[in-house]
Amino acid sequence: VIKSFGERRQNIALGELVAIKEEYGISVQAAMRRAFDLKVIPQSTFRFFCMKMANNRKEEGIGSFKGEERSSRLLKMTFRLFSEGVITMERAAILAGLPTQTFKALYNNVPLEEVEENYLYKSSFNSFAQAWDEDEPEYTIDDVKFVNPDYEPR
Repeated sequence: VIKSFGERRQNIALGELVAIKEEYGISVQAAMRRAFDLKVIPQSTFRFFCMKMANNRKEEGIGSFKGEERSSRLLKMTFRLFSEGVITMERAAILAGLPTQTFKALYNNVPLEEVEENYLYKSSFNSFAQAWDEDEPEYTIDDVKFVNPDYEPR
């Protein structure tokens, strides 16, 4: 939120909120509430926004989510099963619902444009096969700070 809006604002344009909605798939009301909770905007701005939105709680005519959310949990689990030798690559691809070549490309972090055009995952999708230790992926301090900018290492 702070990256998108800045640390302190007196007002946020509806266009900014629509852009946030279209990028992240959250309502403009949720974005404003989060901005208020983080003290990015003052209470008076949040109240005025709430009054304006009172008759349009469903946000009709105020942008739409254009991104494509995809769950990668099943894919991560099949990567792990294959990398641990529990199942074959062909079986992992079947479980993931992918052609074997696509699964292999994702597993090896090969850009999918080289394998299959217009698949639901883009080349920025990283292979999680080597990132598992026990039950959790390995995270860097930058990952933690991205999720929680206020995080301070002990």
